Amino acid sequence: GAIIIFFAKIIGPWIFNSNDFNDTIGFLGVCLIFYSLNTLLLSVLNGLGNIRVYTLINTVSTLTGLVLTCLLSYYFEVRGALYAIVLSQTIVFFIAIALVWKNKLLDFNFFRGAFDQAVFKKLSHYTLMAIVTALSVPLSQIIVRNLINRELGILDAGLWQGMMRISDGYLMVVNTALTTYYLPKLSSLNTDREIKEELFKGAKLILPITLILCAIIYGLREFIVAILYSKDFYQMKDLFFWQIIGDFFKISSFLLAFLLLAKARTKEFIVLEVFSTLVFIGFNYFFINKYGIIGSSFAFFL
Repeated sequence: GAIIIFFAKIIGPWIFNSNDFNDTIGFLGVCLIFYSLNTLLLSVLNGLGNIRVYTLINTVSTLTGLVLTCLLSYYFEVRGALYAIVLSQTIVFFIAIALVWKNKLLDFNFFRGAFDQAVFKKLSHYTLMAIVTALSVPLSQIIVRNLINRELGILDAGLWQGMMRISDGYLMVVNTALTTYYLPKLSSLNTDREIKEELFKGAKLILPITLILCAIIYGLREFIVAILYSKDFYQMKDLFFWQIIGDFFKISSFLLAFLLLAKARTKEFIVLEVFSTLVFIGFNYFFINKYGIIGSSFAFFL
């Protein structure tokens, strides 16, 4: 949070190509502690297997974000939409605390106690993996978006960003299922046989569902663009083919990536994350210059 506040004047122009939203970046830095505490609380509920309250808090979070975004966007336009993203998570944290307190789900003495160096060392592996992912994915997307904006123009950058948001939307459905069930399950397994059985079980369930989802998204691509965006984004339908195939392979890789994460294989995880990020950026530089905006979706697939 402190770093974001301190570097707000550098981060703002890099992300938005403008200094108009530096105050929003600074506000994010202030509210980041509540966002993090909310994530911690949800993770504890997930770890305890309390899926009912976990789902309830996530639902409240979505609805709060929707209402805030509608209201603040209406009155304050883009600035309001950005503030809504930050504020919604802060509000949800206090709602989550109230729900947990009311249902007596946690003893808050759990959060007290002496510093445990052994636990800290174990958690540091997960922290390092999380930091690498949290930096590499958004940074690579910002680099590619700025590349498209520079080489092809802001319209194509908008088409690409819109396509990525559609991907992120339905991939989140699969990712949530994997995070909620698959990751804790893998963490609890110890023998190679158990892990192999769970991997095959996960693949048999997740991959057919993903294939069906991809087929539906591709078949309804024109309808989806019309509903989510406007007629100015109609060209986006040309990006769907390679993007959808890339999404299928991305989810396939999740099954193995979650195993590395669950077993704290930090070195392998980070090497793969950095390598895939560099390849993603490199392919975009090559294929965008060669084929234009279509090259971006082919780079994503490849």
